[in-house]
Amino acid sequence: GIAFFPGDGTTPNEILKHADMAMYRAKEQGRGGVQFFTSGLQEAAYRRLENERDLRQALSNEQLALVYQTQVNPSRQIIGLEALLRWRHPELGLVSPEALLQVAEETGLSLPLGEHVLRMACRDLVAIASWRPVPLAINIGQKQFRQPEFVDRLRAILAETRADPRLLRLEITESTAMENPDQAVAKIQALRDLGVGCSIDDFGTGHSSLAYLQRLPIDTIKIDRSFVTEIIADHGDAPIVEAIISMARHLRLDVIAEGVESREAMDFLLTHGCRQFQGFLFGKPAALDELLDHIRASEHPLLSAVR
Repeated sequence: GIAFFPGDGTTPNEILKHADMAMYRAKEQGRGGVQFFTSGLQEAAYRRLENERDLRQALSNEQLALVYQTQVNPSRQIIGLEALLRWRHPELGLVSPEALLQVAEETGLSLPLGEHVLRMACRDLVAIASWRPVPLAINIGQKQFRQPEFVDRLRAILAETRADPRLLRLEITESTAMENPDQAVAKIQALRDLGVGCSIDDFGTGHSSLAYLQRLPIDTIKIDRSFVTEIIADHGDAPIVEAIISMARHLRLDVIAEGVESREAMDFLLTHGCRQFQGFLFGKPAALDELLDHIRASEHPLLSAVR
């Protein structure tokens, strides 16, 4: 990290502080590099401090909320739900999930955020199950899954909230599972021993080894929405989706297609053997109360899917 006198500071402390900022930026870009200090680095540092303050306040002031998107079968009966995180910022309004996760990663708050989401989802799962038992999927981040004590912390949350582990589905990305496949196999098996199911999210975007995929004690793979949303317009995506469905069938895994937004896409998926769907075609994510009101008024009840 490099800072110049007098342009980047007029005292030794200023020069060292700014060189330090540049050094951390160099590390972020990969070790062994060089980074000169710029005013943009200072602005980014201040912005990061503000983001950390805002996110800490959000965690303590209940600004974070979960919404739920339905998963349906060919008859459009609801067979599952996925919990999705939203941040209602008091000044910025609704913050996108991508921006929220970026802030969490930049500020080192991804682990407390992930645990907070698990606790909220398990509490809601109890409320859902009191009306009708239905599986609830939650996304688990790479750092969270990598924690040595992750299974123990989840066990404690389940005991605290009294949520049924058989109704909980943890979704990890393909890249997370393949980062350390042997460790992933052991951890997913420990989750299964706890009664919790696991699925591979965003399937098709990573670099899975089929040998390891076969070893993973998962029950579901989810076809990434990037393949599904353009499945009719982009003929290159069609054979990929067909291959994923065929592979899942041979491995005796359930497969859910995300991002289903048109009847044409659903018909294509049905034709090739997919029987579980998620997307705007079946409804946008909704708050828990709104979702339960909609389900009660619907002619299609929830289907119990406890294994």
